[in-house]
Amino acid sequence: MLTGKKLFTILTIYTSFFSMLFFSQPACSQQGNLYAVVNADNKISSLTQKDIAMIYLGKKISMDGYSRIYPVDYSIKHPNRQKFILEILHKSESQYNSYWARRIFNGKGTPPTIIDDQNNYLDVIENNLNAIGYIYKKINIGNKKIKLIPVIMEDMEKK
Repeated sequence: MLTGKKLFTILTIYTSFFSMLFFSQPACSQQGNLYAVVNADNKISSLTQKDIAMIYLGKKISMDGYSRIYPVDYSIKHPNRQKFILEILHKSESQYNSYWARRIFNGKGTPPTIIDDQNNYLDVIENNLNAIGYIYKKINIGNKKIKLIPVIMEDMEKK
């Protein structure tokens, strides 16, 4: 006969197991709350976490083989930037800055342009067909000529 404590333990284990089984999705198909922000006329229609990481690390400079992508970024202390660097690029702020210092020294690229406030951030993207940015919540874009593209999140190993 099961005692109350044993029954509770068994029910907890079964509940946890079935919750994981039925309510989880494969990580590569989940869409997080990260959105790429591009000019409304830009032909980009989908991006994965790997795509946007490669763009912000300067390893992907074009989406179509012809047009150069111009990534824009928030100021160093902005919470969106800190979250992006940690969760998407899997680096600390100092590692990210060192990464770009080495690339610049070796002539291998230019870091994303830093824009100080969010209104200017969106204006830069609106006024440049090839600019790309990111935001962590869906916003009302009003009459701005930009579009938000949900970034498809993947399981990426830390580099």
